[in-house]
Amino acid sequence: MAQAAGGRRRVDNRRMTRAKLTPSLRTCEPVAPAPVCAAPEEAPVAERTAPPPPARRAPERQAPTPVPPPPRVATGVTRTAPPIELCRANAWGVPGEIAHVVGFEHWWIRHGSFESGMGDVLATADPFDVMYTDHRGRGDEAGSECVSLAEVFPEHGNVDAACVERVMAPGRAIGTYVLDGQCHSVVTDALELCDPDTPPEPGS
Repeated sequence: MAQAAGGRRRVDNRRMTRAKLTPSLRTCEPVAPAPVCAAPEEAPVAERTAPPPPARRAPERQAPTPVPPPPRVATGVTRTAPPIELCRANAWGVPGEIAHVVGFEHWWIRHGSFESGMGDVLATADPFDVMYTDHRGRGDEAGSECVSLAEVFPEHGNVDAACVERVMAPGRAIGTYVLDGQCHSVVTDALELCDPDTPPEPGS
């Protein structure tokens, strides 16, 4: 320190201030190192990953629509075609038995719902003009009878029914009565024409 005038010491304030501010290394307590902030622990991988999506439900299976079984077909059953029948009724008011004996019977053919025979041509004034006419229902009338063709004409057991219906189709002209036929002959002519077993006529 410097000696001041008047016998007093002059204190160097700068040195004292430095001594106060600068602690001695011998008397300073060890200073603990400043704590170092540790890095945050990483979360486990399982915690950091996104949760798995929900499981997809399989579409529900609908039961198939039951298929009905095919209709049962009867086996061993043969449908028999209706027979060709010869129908007869008394003509001109002659009693049935006498008409049958003397031939005064009206003849026509019945096959199922088909019934046809000779009749008058109503469109003309000539009573002798004849053609095949519709006879449906006449076989069931009183005084009429229809019998199987095999009973009356066994020789024509193989007649083609479809052919008979074409030949005797209602509306088909026959011609002049008696000259071109009468109710008996037009029936027998149709049967012979439609029977494959009929022998050909001489010279044909």
